[in-house]
Amino acid sequence: LRPATDWISDRLKQRREELRKTAVKKITPAKMLARLGSWWGVREELAECHQAVDTLLAESVHLQLDAFVERAEALVGNKPADPTDTAAANPHKLRIAAKGLRYALEMAIVEKHRLPAAIVRTFKQMQDALGFWHDYVVLTDCITQISREEMLAAHDADLQLTVLDAARSSVQSSARQLARFNVLWIKRGEALAKTIRESFPLTHPAAPPAITTWPRSSETTPSPQIPSLPSSDAGEISAA
Repeated sequence: LRPATDWISDRLKQRREELRKTAVKKITPAKMLARLGSWWGVREELAECHQAVDTLLAESVHLQLDAFVERAEALVGNKPADPTDTAAANPHKLRIAAKGLRYALEMAIVEKHRLPAAIVRTFKQMQDALGFWHDYVVLTDCITQISREEMLAAHDADLQLTVLDAARSSVQSSARQLARFNVLWIKRGEALAKTIRESFPLTHPAAPPAITTWPRSSETTPSPQIPSLPSSDAGEISAA
Protein backbone atom coordinates (compact mmCIF):
# COMPACT_ATOMS: atom_id res chain seq x y z
CA LEU A 1 0.00 0.00 0.00
CA ARG A 2 3.01 2.35 0.06
CA PRO A 3 2.36 3.94 -3.38
CA ALA A 4 -1.26 4.54 -2.39
CA THR A 5 -0.40 6.03 1.02
CA ASP A 6 2.17 8.36 -0.57
CA TRP A 7 -0.34 9.46 -3.20
CA ILE A 8 -3.05 10.05 -0.58
CA SER A 9 -0.68 11.83 1.81
CA ASP A 10 0.50 14.26 -0.87
CA ARG A 11 -3.05 15.23 -1.81
CA LEU A 12 -4.24 15.57 1.78
CA LYS A 13 -1.33 17.90 2.55
CA GLN A 14 -2.16 19.95 -0.52
CA ARG A 15 -5.82 20.25 0.51
CA ARG A 16 -4.88 21.15 4.06
CA GLU A 17 -2.74 24.01 2.78
CA GLU A 18 -5.55 25.23 0.53
CA LEU A 19 -8.03 25.16 3.43
CA ARG A 20 -5.56 26.96 5.69
CA LYS A 21 -5.21 29.81 3.19
CA THR A 22 -9.00 30.03 2.83
CA ALA A 23 -9.46 30.14 6.60
CA VAL A 24 -6.92 32.93 7.00
CA LYS A 25 -8.82 35.04 4.48
CA LYS A 26 -12.21 34.41 6.09
CA ILE A 27 -11.21 34.74 9.77
CA THR A 28 -8.71 37.53 10.33
CA PRO A 29 -7.05 38.09 13.74
CA ALA A 30 -9.09 41.29 14.15
CA LYS A 31 -12.38 39.43 13.67
CA MET A 32 -11.35 36.70 16.09
CA LEU A 33 -10.35 39.21 18.77
CA ALA A 34 -13.65 41.06 18.30
CA ARG A 35 -15.57 37.85 18.95
CA LEU A 36 -13.51 37.08 22.04
CA GLY A 37 -14.31 40.55 23.38
CA SER A 38 -17.87 39.45 24.13
CA TRP A 39 -16.49 37.04 26.75
CA TRP A 40 -15.91 39.87 29.24
CA GLY A 41 -19.64 40.51 29.55
CA VAL A 42 -20.28 36.80 30.01
CA ARG A 43 -17.70 36.63 32.81
CA GLU A 44 -19.49 39.39 34.70
CA GLU A 45 -22.82 37.60 34.38
CA LEU A 46 -21.27 34.35 35.60
CA ALA A 47 -19.79 36.10 38.62
CA GLU A 48 -23.19 37.52 39.55
CA CYS A 49 -24.93 34.12 39.45
CA HIS A 50 -22.12 32.06 40.94
CA GLN A 51 -24.35 30.61 43.63
CA ALA A 52 -26.52 28.98 40.97
CA VAL A 53 -23.59 27.44 39.08
CA ASP A 54 -23.62 24.11 40.94
CA THR A 55 -27.32 23.60 40.28
CA LEU A 56 -26.97 24.53 36.61
CA LEU A 57 -23.93 22.28 36.21
CA ALA A 58 -25.74 19.32 37.75
CA GLU A 59 -28.71 19.83 35.44
CA SER A 60 -26.42 20.15 32.43
CA VAL A 61 -24.46 17.00 33.33
CA HIS A 62 -27.66 14.99 33.70
CA LEU A 63 -29.08 16.27 30.41
CA GLN A 64 -25.87 15.51 28.52
CA LEU A 65 -25.56 12.11 30.21
CA ASP A 66 -29.15 11.22 29.33
CA ALA A 67 -28.48 11.97 25.65
CA PHE A 68 -25.25 9.97 25.72
CA VAL A 69 -26.83 6.96 27.44
CA GLU A 70 -29.83 6.93 25.12
CA ARG A 71 -27.73 6.92 21.96
CA ALA A 72 -25.19 4.43 23.34
CA GLU A 73 -27.95 2.01 24.33
CA ALA A 74 -29.53 2.31 20.87
CA LEU A 75 -26.18 1.75 19.17
CA VAL A 76 -25.25 -1.43 21.03
CA GLY A 77 -28.77 -2.83 20.74
CA ASN A 78 -29.81 -2.69 24.39
CA LYS A 79 -32.67 -0.35 23.57
CA PRO A 80 -34.89 -0.47 20.48
CA ALA A 81 -34.31 2.68 18.47
CA ASP A 82 -37.15 5.19 18.24
CA PRO A 83 -38.53 4.77 14.69
CA THR A 84 -39.27 8.51 14.57
CA ASP A 85 -35.63 9.37 15.35
CA THR A 86 -33.54 8.43 12.31
CA ALA A 87 -30.35 9.39 14.15
CA ALA A 88 -31.02 7.34 17.32
CA ALA A 89 -28.43 4.67 16.50
CA ASN A 90 -26.13 6.98 14.54
CA PRO A 91 -22.51 6.74 15.80
CA HIS A 92 -21.87 10.33 14.71
CA LYS A 93 -24.73 11.60 16.90
CA LEU A 94 -23.37 9.48 19.74
CA ARG A 95 -19.94 11.06 19.30
CA ILE A 96 -21.48 14.54 19.49
CA ALA A 97 -23.40 13.55 22.63
CA ALA A 98 -20.14 12.30 24.19
CA LYS A 99 -18.50 15.65 23.43
CA GLY A 100 -21.38 17.49 25.09
CA LEU A 101 -21.00 15.36 28.21
CA ARG A 102 -17.25 15.90 28.22
CA TYR A 103 -17.66 19.69 28.10
CA ALA A 104 -20.14 19.60 30.98
CA LEU A 105 -17.77 17.47 33.05
CA GLU A 106 -14.84 19.75 32.24
CA MET A 107 -16.81 22.75 33.55
CA ALA A 108 -17.66 20.78 36.67
CA ILE A 109 -13.99 19.98 37.26
CA VAL A 110 -13.17 23.70 37.02
CA GLU A 111 -15.77 24.26 39.75
CA LYS A 112 -13.91 21.81 42.02
CA HIS A 113 -16.13 18.79 41.42
CA ARG A 114 -14.33 15.47 41.19
CA LEU A 115 -15.01 12.11 39.61
CA PRO A 116 -13.23 8.81 40.39
CA ALA A 117 -10.13 8.45 38.22
CA ALA A 118 -11.33 5.07 36.94
CA ILE A 119 -14.57 6.62 35.65
CA VAL A 120 -12.64 9.40 33.91
CA ARG A 121 -10.37 6.84 32.26
CA THR A 122 -13.31 4.72 31.11
CA PHE A 123 -15.10 7.70 29.60
CA LYS A 124 -11.89 8.77 27.87
CA GLN A 125 -11.50 5.30 26.35
CA MET A 126 -15.07 5.46 25.05
CA GLN A 127 -14.47 8.89 23.57
CA ASP A 128 -11.19 7.79 22.02
CA ALA A 129 -12.93 4.89 20.29
CA LEU A 130 -15.62 7.19 18.89
CA GLY A 131 -12.99 9.75 17.87
CA PHE A 132 -10.86 7.18 16.03
CA TRP A 133 -14.00 5.81 14.38
CA HIS A 134 -14.81 9.28 13.05
CA ASP A 135 -11.21 9.89 11.89
CA TYR A 136 -11.20 6.69 9.86
CA VAL A 137 -14.64 7.44 8.38
CA VAL A 138 -13.50 10.92 7.27
CA LEU A 139 -10.26 9.48 5.87
CA THR A 140 -12.20 6.91 3.84
CA ASP A 141 -14.46 9.62 2.44
CA CYS A 142 -11.46 11.79 1.51
CA ILE A 143 -9.68 8.92 -0.22
CA THR A 144 -12.64 8.01 -2.40
CA GLN A 145 -13.55 11.64 -3.11
CA ILE A 146 -10.05 12.69 -4.20
CA SER A 147 -9.51 9.64 -6.40
CA ARG A 148 -12.88 10.25 -8.04
CA GLU A 149 -12.25 13.95 -8.61
CA GLU A 150 -8.86 13.26 -10.19
CA MET A 151 -10.27 10.39 -12.26
CA LEU A 152 -7.46 8.19 -11.02
CA ALA A 153 -9.04 5.06 -12.50
CA ALA A 154 -8.72 6.58 -15.97
CA HIS A 155 -5.09 7.62 -15.54
CA ASP A 156 -3.58 4.84 -13.45
CA ALA A 157 -5.76 1.78 -12.93
CA ASP A 158 -3.17 -0.09 -10.86
CA LEU A 159 -2.75 2.82 -8.45
CA GLN A 160 -6.55 3.21 -8.25
CA LEU A 161 -6.88 -0.40 -7.12
CA THR A 162 -4.25 0.15 -4.44
CA VAL A 163 -5.97 3.34 -3.29
CA LEU A 164 -9.25 1.44 -3.01
CA ASP A 165 -7.45 -1.16 -0.89
CA ALA A 166 -6.32 1.67 1.40
CA ALA A 167 -9.90 2.93 1.63
CA ARG A 168 -11.09 -0.58 2.47
CA SER A 169 -8.48 -0.84 5.23
CA SER A 170 -9.66 2.49 6.64
CA VAL A 171 -13.28 1.27 6.71
CA GLN A 172 -12.24 -1.88 8.54
CA SER A 173 -10.35 0.20 11.10
CA SER A 174 -13.42 2.37 11.70
CA ALA A 175 -15.53 -0.75 12.27
CA ARG A 176 -13.02 -2.07 14.83
CA GLN A 177 -13.15 1.19 16.76
CA LEU A 178 -16.94 1.10 16.85
CA ALA A 179 -16.81 -2.49 18.11
CA ARG A 180 -14.34 -1.35 20.74
CA PHE A 181 -16.83 1.24 21.98
CA ASN A 182 -19.58 -1.38 22.05
CA VAL A 183 -17.50 -3.66 24.26
CA LEU A 184 -16.62 -0.81 26.62
CA TRP A 185 -20.22 0.33 26.93
CA ILE A 186 -21.65 -3.14 27.49
CA LYS A 187 -19.07 -3.87 30.21
CA ARG A 188 -18.84 -0.48 31.94
CA GLY A 189 -21.60 1.78 30.67
CA GLU A 190 -24.04 1.17 33.50
CA ALA A 191 -21.42 1.76 36.21
CA LEU A 192 -20.18 4.89 34.47
CA ALA A 193 -23.65 6.42 34.17
CA LYS A 194 -24.55 5.52 37.77
CA THR A 195 -21.36 7.07 39.19
CA ILE A 196 -21.76 10.30 37.25
CA ARG A 197 -25.39 10.66 38.36
CA GLU A 198 -24.48 10.08 42.00
CA SER A 199 -21.62 12.60 41.76
CA PHE A 200 -24.02 15.33 40.62
CA PRO A 201 -27.24 14.99 42.65
CA LEU A 202 -30.25 16.96 41.43
CA THR A 203 -32.52 18.95 43.72
CA HIS A 204 -35.51 17.35 41.99
CA PRO A 205 -34.04 14.25 40.31
CA ALA A 206 -35.85 12.85 37.32
CA ALA A 207 -36.01 9.17 36.48
CA PRO A 208 -33.02 8.35 34.23
CA PRO A 209 -33.42 6.26 31.11
CA ALA A 210 -33.06 2.61 32.01
CA ILE A 211 -30.10 0.56 30.86
CA THR A 212 -31.52 -2.86 30.08
CA THR A 213 -30.18 -5.95 28.41
CA TRP A 214 -32.14 -7.05 25.36
CA PRO A 215 -31.58 -10.33 23.51
CA ARG A 216 -28.82 -9.77 21.03
CA SER A 217 -28.10 -11.97 18.05
CA SER A 218 -24.62 -13.26 17.36
CA GLU A 219 -24.45 -10.97 14.33
CA THR A 220 -24.84 -7.83 16.43
CA THR A 221 -22.66 -8.87 19.37
CA PRO A 222 -19.34 -6.99 19.16
CA SER A 223 -16.22 -9.11 19.07
CA PRO A 224 -13.96 -8.73 22.10
CA GLN A 225 -10.91 -9.24 19.89
CA ILE A 226 -10.11 -5.57 19.49
CA PRO A 227 -6.54 -4.61 18.57
CA SER A 228 -4.84 -2.21 20.95
CA LEU A 229 -4.32 1.23 19.48
CA PRO A 230 -2.63 4.31 20.96
CA SER A 231 -4.95 6.62 22.87
CA SER A 232 -5.38 10.23 21.86
CA ASP A 233 -5.10 12.77 24.67
CA ALA A 234 -6.16 15.77 22.64
CA GLY A 235 -9.19 17.57 23.96
CA GLU A 236 -10.07 15.04 26.62
CA ILE A 237 -10.85 15.65 30.28
CA SER A 238 -8.04 15.06 32.72
CA ALA A 239 -8.24 12.78 35.72
CA ALA A 240 -8.07 14.79 38.90
